[in-house]
Amino acid sequence: MHQECDCCMCRFAVRREIETVYERERAWLGMFQVRSRLTVQVNDSLPWPSWKIYLTTWVEMLAQGLLIESFAPKDDQFPRYLLTRLMNRGGA
Repeated sequence: MHQECDCCMCRFAVRREIETVYERERAWLGMFQVRSRLTVQVNDSLPWPSWKIYLTTWVEMLAQGLLIESFAPKDDQFPRYLLTRLMNRGGA
């Protein structure tokens, strides 16, 4: 894999890594908080994925309804998100 690779398998790997962050830490997290917790590496010196690939994958997840935005206080300048399948379903 390359840092700028935009193939469907690399994008799926990024999406899976984002989901894994939420599975490890079931909390409302901002986009930058999730990014800082990604563990995928191409090699020892090159972090993966690039911001471009990460951002487009993030936006796709939002559009598909996989991430939902919290109703954060107005003083919180960055929105927080939760993976939808981690939500409490009420009476379930």
